[in-house]
Amino acid sequence: MKIKRLVFILLSFLFLITACDFFNEEEGLVVLKLAGDSGQTRGLDSANGDLPYLSNCEFKIIAINKANGARTEKDVDADSTKAISLPIGQSFIIKVRINNDIGIWSGETEHTVSSGTNDILCILHQEKP
Repeated sequence: MKIKRLVFILLSFLFLITACDFFNEEEGLVVLKLAGDSGQTRGLDSANGDLPYLSNCEFKIIAINKANGARTEKDVDADSTKAISLPIGQSFIIKVRINNDIGIWSGETEHTVSSGTNDILCILHQEKP
């Protein structure tokens, strides 16, 4: 009798673990490409012509789900990959904002997430003061 009870408890536990994994959404990694294949991304400072290295700045990534408006935000360090994990099969408006010593840069793009790594291009523009 104790063995049947133990087997029942173990099977119930296994079922619960499997059910929890089943309901977890799989995610794809969305990687922001700001330079394409050319290397360092630079943006023009209209005041004095300086070209700051935008890829070496801290980023804020905001992903807005187009279906329900849910927001996912991530702050990214200068040395980290400019990426965010998002649910596969869902469409997002992805906004990027960068603060550096000469100004604020921002841009946005739309993307439907697929499995694996999703490289997307986001064109940044300097915001006017």
